[in-house]
Amino acid sequence: MFRVEHFAHDSEGTDVKSKSVLIVDEDEQMLGLIGHWLDDAGYEVMACSRFETARDVMMSHPPDALVTDLRLGAYNGLQLALRASQSGPGTAVLVMSAYDDVVSRRDAAAFGGRFMLKPFDREALLAELSQASAMSSASVA
Repeated sequence: MFRVEHFAHDSEGTDVKSKSVLIVDEDEQMLGLIGHWLDDAGYEVMACSRFETARDVMMSHPPDALVTDLRLGAYNGLQLALRASQSGPGTAVLVMSAYDDVVSRRDAAAFGGRFMLKPFDREALLAELSQASAMSSASVA
């Protein structure tokens, strides 16, 4: 199924200034949960469950941040992280996975991103995304 879900949000009372974030995960429940957490935090959220759709969205509407699962069928989130680092310097990247892998952690860092192990809660996600955003801002400055 090809779909891009846009979450409507009311960012009153949040400290996020409508930064856009693209979430990519084949797990529809995780995709929805993360989307709602980030929407509630004031982000402008786009969510995709397929690599190909996410790639197209990144080309047409480069996000301020990319939150992607490592495993995406025949592809992986590191390929999206690489595209984000090449097409949008300053794009915050957060790669998440249920599998702790030293090589994937290293590769995420090589693309200027952070690696986050699943499961996690809302506060941990927001903290990691904030750190990823700080790293990407520092790399542009």
